[in-house]
Amino acid sequence: MQQAVKKGGKPRVVIDARMVGPGGHGIGLYVLQLAEGLARLELPYEPFYLVHSSCPSDSLLRRLPHRVTELKFLEPAELVGLPGEIRKAGASLYHATSFSSLIRYPCRYVQTVHDLNHLHFGSPLHKFYYRTLLLRSLRKAFAVYSVSDCAAMELRSWLLDHGVDRKVGVAPNAIDLFPSGDDAGVLRHFGLRDGKYFYALANSKPHKNLAMLERAYAAALAKDADLPPLVLSVAGESSARVIRTGPLAPEVLGALLRHATAAFSPSLYEGFGRPPVEAALAGTVPVASSIAVHHEVLEGVKEAVLLEPKNQEAWTAQFVAFSTFSGRVSEESKNWIRQRWSVDALAGNMDRAYRSALGL
Repeated sequence: MQQAVKKGGKPRVVIDARMVGPGGHGIGLYVLQLAEGLARLELPYEPFYLVHSSCPSDSLLRRLPHRVTELKFLEPAELVGLPGEIRKAGASLYHATSFSSLIRYPCRYVQTVHDLNHLHFGSPLHKFYYRTLLLRSLRKAFAVYSVSDCAAMELRSWLLDHGVDRKVGVAPNAIDLFPSGDDAGVLRHFGLRDGKYFYALANSKPHKNLAMLERAYAAALAKDADLPPLVLSVAGESSARVIRTGPLAPEVLGALLRHATAAFSPSLYEGFGRPPVEAALAGTVPVASSIAVHHEVLEGVKEAVLLEPKNQEAWTAQFVAFSTFSGRVSEESKNWIRQRWSVDALAGNMDRAYRSALGL
């Protein structure tokens, strides 16, 4: 293992930020919020970010100490090329911010695994990767973290099942408001009225369970032809009642989230589950699946509605019940989110991990 490289008397913590690009990425947002929080602290080490050349020029990471690489996030070439990039960045400590794993690391490292989604819904290749490279990486890491109590418990249980007995810490996601913009213009563009549509912020992956949600909505329309339209944040053909937007800029997502009647998140599985918490912070009542992690992250949101994710009839009934709904999330619930899922809490948790790993 190489000798710690120091600059200005400080050890350097190199943080993998290669997934931060022009499109949205949950892990990328996690890294951006971590960077924002660390930038507010007086630190005995230097946070340093490994970014891909596609990282936008106006990104926060471009204004912080960083190294640009052409090595893409999760491409096979990282197994050979990433150790060299970490060395060139002058790492005393490396933070692997995802399940991206190496056979050998050139310095001490900590690793954050956000969920085990690919074990449940991934391909045979994904599962092989988890059971070989990821398992080996987690066994040798100085510290292992996840983003919620539920995800940490699942990860620890999986490790134990494979003969690895080690603690999994929790450095939860941070939840911020989406940036504001021309909300009225966004609604006009999609032909929507304030408080008169349902919104589902999700991608098209199977575990997001959007096919069930569409069936439930169709059944609700059969019961109530005047039901508000359903807006889905996925690509595809739209109809008069189901509007598919495809990927959108953050300010457009924020406008759609803020002005919806309710926000629907029927996921079968999540490591954290950002969208219903983001909806609640924006004031929109979340209707979410009753999976364990949603109980955790929405525990203090008294307005949240939780439904069994495979009970299509329950979701149909909720659409009908909310056809004329105008309720909003209380300040009490929003304050609970601000206090629990903050940028400062995320940075504070990882700061303690870095100090421990560096012996500071």
